[in-house]
Amino acid sequence: MVRSILDQAEARPDLPFRFVDLSGEITETTLGKLVGESVSLAGSLHAHGLAEGDVVAIRGSNTLHYSRALLAAVLGGFIAAPLVSLLGDADVTQLLRLANAKILLSEASGPKRSLVRHLRELADGGELDVVLLGNAPPHLDGAVRLPGDGEWHITDAKRRDDDAAFYIFTSGTTGTPKGVVHSYRSLYAEVSDLAAHLGLVDDGHQLQAFPLGHVAGLDNLLVSACLGREMTMLSAWDARPAADLIERYGITTMAATPFYGTTLFDEFHARGRRTTSLRTMLNGGGSVGSALVRRGATFGIEVRRCYGSSEHPSATCHVPGASLALRSSTDGRPTGGTRIRVVDDAGQDLPTGADGEILLSGGEQFTGYLPGTGDSITGDGWFRTGDIGRLSADGHLSVTGRKKDIIIRGGENISAAEVEQLLGGFPGILEAAVVPVPDDRYGEKVGAFFVQDPGHATVDPDAVRAYFRRLGVAQHKAPEYLRSLDELPRNSLGKIQKHQLPPLGPV
Repeated sequence: MVRSILDQAEARPDLPFRFVDLSGEITETTLGKLVGESVSLAGSLHAHGLAEGDVVAIRGSNTLHYSRALLAAVLGGFIAAPLVSLLGDADVTQLLRLANAKILLSEASGPKRSLVRHLRELADGGELDVVLLGNAPPHLDGAVRLPGDGEWHITDAKRRDDDAAFYIFTSGTTGTPKGVVHSYRSLYAEVSDLAAHLGLVDDGHQLQAFPLGHVAGLDNLLVSACLGREMTMLSAWDARPAADLIERYGITTMAATPFYGTTLFDEFHARGRRTTSLRTMLNGGGSVGSALVRRGATFGIEVRRCYGSSEHPSATCHVPGASLALRSSTDGRPTGGTRIRVVDDAGQDLPTGADGEILLSGGEQFTGYLPGTGDSITGDGWFRTGDIGRLSADGHLSVTGRKKDIIIRGGENISAAEVEQLLGGFPGILEAAVVPVPDDRYGEKVGAFFVQDPGHATVDPDAVRAYFRRLGVAQHKAPEYLRSLDELPRNSLGKIQKHQLPPLGPV
């Protein structure tokens, strides 16, 4: 990985890298300059007394400063612990301790708030050093000023491919953080797989909007740095500036969540756009409906459903040119050297077409969790995803739900994801989140929160149940409790946070 970054910086020093904040201000640099500054920062960290294998935590938004610090950690042989910008102060303190971070490189402000008070508390606490990032950071008592890059040279790095290189913190939708450990080798395998499916192996220009503290944001930065591909990065997702940038720079590809894709297509529609330079959108990070894939095709965009996680980032994806029918009905085939098993509760392999827990193995799989934060590896090295799915005869995976996101009504298992997909096709419902509602007789019943489409009549619960009957769906899957919300709670990737939904019961 390190060699690839250095080689591309030498071969394509003038390759543009852009960083765009939500006001529209653009900071431009080049790959050669970014990598050169990152090497210099790595030298300063060594001169400060850090050793290879020490943990360097980074906090901020998707900016040039954050990207430079992240690459410095990679190139300097440290373990990078990138943090998502929307984390609360208490969350950050907890994660810094879990990671045993030696130093925190942080911007002075996050989305719509100052971080200075918390940074001062961390500096005063003495558990780690704090360094402010930015062109003109404010004065902060206790903050460290790094020395020059000293005598360290990039050729002095002795880290090996299988050494830990990244700590990625993920809470999924449960709120409990897990420290996912990746090596240089595992994330470089992911970079290779992702580049092939993004269509960036030979050329292309990618839009990057995932938080750099998320594995997808980290991967996208590394793809452009390791392969020498032009990149434009948004500080946070917003469909309007994203559409502007795609049009202005002729951006060809992007990775996205369903929320990103939906809002971008809404923006294209509002502008009367029928075509775009964007030709590929990898879509994952949540349940991707067939409607989104088909809608992309109306703009000439090949939306390819993908499946993965922080632990195994790109387990499946569709190959370029896969049919619309296939892309809209499955989550693709295994990428690279990924292997997939579908098993029952006893860990026994299930036949083709049967639903069971998805187990993964392969080159881009993480090496383990930080102690005490997770345990999902079988004795023979398979990653238990906790997701439910099935494999077709030709090897395509369809993810049908979460093992724990199951409603058990009178002994019958109901996939919340399946019900959400069905509700998404009902006129007047923009999106839905399905949850179990405790019931004395049945144990649980199906409840659903939804966002009402203002262009349709008020959603009638009886009409929803009639809609399920018309679809031929078992009636115990139809929501028995429905509640409209102005919006559903989400994390920084647009994932719905079900644990933040209010109680739901009889009205």
